[in-house]
Amino acid sequence: YGVMLLEFYYGANIAELKARRGPDEAIPNVSLAGGRFAVAMPSSCPVHLRNLMVACISGEPGLRPTFEQVVDSLVDILLMEHVHSQNRAAPQRGPAAAVAAAAAATFGTARAIAPTSMFAPPPPPPAPETSTVPPPAPSSPPPTRRQVGGHMLAAPKAGMGV
Repeated sequence: YGVMLLEFYYGANIAELKARRGPDEAIPNVSLAGGRFAVAMPSSCPVHLRNLMVACISGEPGLRPTFEQVVDSLVDILLMEHVHSQNRAAPQRGPAAAVAAAAAATFGTARAIAPTSMFAPPPPPPAPETSTVPPPAPSSPPPTRRQVGGHMLAAPKAGMGV
């Protein structure tokens, strides 16, 4: 992972770094000291990124971070860098806004998160819809048992005594 980070940082692959040529002629001095890859880190490299790269190319395999740890570190570094850049660009905004903007920019949220959304309670659910229109009147009275062929409680037929 450290080699990939170095390639990403310098914008050149390891073969170009070893040959000391690449898109930027200010490529650092690269060596293989004792079979171990070594490169001079520029002072402009953020300290957290530099520490991560050094840990990744450690000669002791047990000291190298796992891929999950590398990803977590990179996400933390990106968020910190973004928050710092947001604070420099807009110092009047509070930390909640900077964190929300960093999360939106880093994880590709399509809409901006309101600065107070992290601390404000959620809005109440909408009230159920009520209808003020009365139900339609039936076009005819409901059928009686006589009309549907029932026998109990049916009205007596004409001409029959009760």
